Amino acid sequence: MLKYLFKSKALAVAFILIATIAAAVTTYQAFILEWILNSAVEGNMQVFKNVVLVTIAYLCVEVTLTGTYKVVRRKLVKSATLNLKSDIMKSISNNTYIEYSKNDPSYYSNILFTDVAMLESSYFDTLCITYYEFISFSVSLYFLITIDSLLAGAILLLGVIQLVIPYFMSGKASGLVEKESAKNKEYISVVKDLFGGFEIFKTYNSEASANNKHDQKSEELATTKLTSETYRVLIAGLSDWFRNLMYIGTIIMAGVMVAMGRLDTGAILSSSQLMVFISYPLSIITSTITKVKSSQSIIDKIDTVLEKLDDKQVTSDVEFNNKLEFKNINVKVEDKHILKNVSLTIEKGNKYIIVGASGSGKSTLLHTISQIIPYEGDILIDDTNICNMSDLDLYKIVTLTKQNPYIFADTIRNNITAYNEVSEELVMEKAHETQIMELIKGLPQGFDTVIDENLSSLSGGEKQRLALARTLIKNTPIVFYDESTSQLDNTLAFDIETMLLKQEHTTTVMILHRLNKEVVSLADKIIVVDEGEIKEIGTFDELIERQGLFYSLMT
Repeated sequence: MLKYLFKSKALAVAFILIATIAAAVTTYQAFILEWILNSAVEGNMQVFKNVVLVTIAYLCVEVTLTGTYKVVRRKLVKSATLNLKSDIMKSISNNTYIEYSKNDPSYYSNILFTDVAMLESSYFDTLCITYYEFISFSVSLYFLITIDSLLAGAILLLGVIQLVIPYFMSGKASGLVEKESAKNKEYISVVKDLFGGFEIFKTYNSEASANNKHDQKSEELATTKLTSETYRVLIAGLSDWFRNLMYIGTIIMAGVMVAMGRLDTGAILSSSQLMVFISYPLSIITSTITKVKSSQSIIDKIDTVLEKLDDKQVTSDVEFNNKLEFKNINVKVEDKHILKNVSLTIEKGNKYIIVGASGSGKSTLLHTISQIIPYEGDILIDDTNICNMSDLDLYKIVTLTKQNPYIFADTIRNNITAYNEVSEELVMEKAHETQIMELIKGLPQGFDTVIDENLSSLSGGEKQRLALARTLIKNTPIVFYDESTSQLDNTLAFDIETMLLKQEHTTTVMILHRLNKEVVSLADKIIVVDEGEIKEIGTFDELIERQGLFYSLMT
């Protein structure tokens, strides 16, 4: 994780230089104070005035350097955070859909929103501050040794005692932070679930239960946070106690040495100030050890997510030339067989319609080719098993359009293009083909109109047509439509289904929500699925004549 602070080498070098100079200049403040006190004790007003003028000049330089250090530190921390977020997103994107689905979306959201924010403050920023304080400590210790080595040794001994505290207490602190992150994930998940099901608990008069569920998770999170914060306060309190002991002890020891004639009066002030520059960095180091160790569980969690970062997907010149084959496909969820030894051949350029009762396994069959669900068996594209293909190659050949497509809270254009570079002419052409153009013309900014986050401005059918336009723009050789027109009225569904089945140079496999004879008869083959098995395959006329399962579905 430390490497992210050095991703921007120029910024890292600038920080090290400025932090070192700023810390050294600030530490020299102890001698400025000693100089002021000694000149005042001497009673020479002219010397005192000169000292004051030098002090003012010193303060201007010190404030400028300290401000610059803080600005550069924030830039470095922000740079590290942005690079980490970017790598997390890239690594997540390198997962297959099956790998991605092992965790709920809130798991990934929690990492980007909460865990990275915790690392930003508790790890990246803490390490930068620690470097500054380490320089301050080192310079102060050197200055104190030049004043009196015995005094320096005594102060250092008291300071080191502070470092023992986090060693014994940071393990529990780490566990508490991990619990806090887990509770935060639970809370985010519950909130998203409640808001997503707002219509249900509203129409079923479950508001009180929903509010109670929210309050319970909110209270659990608050309690966990309070426990974690209380423990950190305890550690900080112990460190403060030792720091106060150092401060008082330094003044006493310096006073004794002044009384013995070993030091002048000003040395009491400079020694006490140097003690502050020693004790405070030590307390920061103490806090750093606690924060860094308590961040380890989050670092481990993020490191697991980052495992896919270096998985480079190599693309090739793969093409679809002949056929797509499903061989002995089995899908089992718990003890239920969704698909049972399904074998099917899809010939290039042909149009297929899959029919069957709800829950028969139609959608599951399409999801296997898109690697959305795990399966047993083989799926071959021109004798190449899709398990041996990269996602980039597979999705250059295959597209699946679902019944409930995902619509981004972004512009109409970005939803149609899926953030790819597409010409204006092509976007308009596909919008016309899917009959969404009239809607877009009526929007304030046309294609650049932003869809609100809850998508209330779009009907289900409008979302489906946007997704269909997106699919047509992608223009892959094989396209699967999983009830992609189910929310359109009969006339519009007929027009669009007919248009999709007449697409040239496209191998089309379509699950229909409603069986229209004129649409179904356009298919080269109709595949009838029942109870996870393919029961019938044939043309419309063949299956009607057979008077089997398809005949019963049509009549």
